[in-house]
Amino acid sequence: MNLPAATLERAATARLLSIGLSRPDATTVDELRDLAGALADGTSPDDPIHELAALLDTEPDPDELPCAFEALFGGRVACSPYEAGYEPDPFRGMRQMADAAGFYRAFGAVSGGPAAERPDHVACQLEFLAFLAARRLEVEEAGRADEAAFLADIEDSFLRSHLTRFMG
Repeated sequence: MNLPAATLERAATARLLSIGLSRPDATTVDELRDLAGALADGTSPDDPIHELAALLDTEPDPDELPCAFEALFGGRVACSPYEAGYEPDPFRGMRQMADAAGFYRAFGAVSGGPAAERPDHVACQLEFLAFLAARRLEVEEAGRADEAAFLADIEDSFLRSHLTRFMG
């Protein structure tokens, strides 16, 4: 896979995960179907993305999904979608949230769309990674290798500083 294709796949994967971990509605389910189908193209049949694409084509009733989402992420949950939820020190949790917001502001990213949430929400963080990967694809295609390398470093730094701290 050439570098721009890998970057596009990374952006699409981050977007798919971001939407998949956000409150669902008919529009987001349609986008999930499109992204899963596009990511499944060209992969081996045993790749898990095929199973997801098949489930999205047959399973979800968009009217039932908000209830399932709330059962998983609402109220008292075993799996918090917020990075600060894994931090025993509330002040450190707030610093992590502020740090994530600082990354977003530094790159002109604003919250909106299905992943508009607190800056430490997993969907918001994945959406930022999709945003960075899309920007990297743009500069790679323009032949600006130094800027692309810088954006790749920022993606890695953000992953280490945030998502991998609570997502593994």
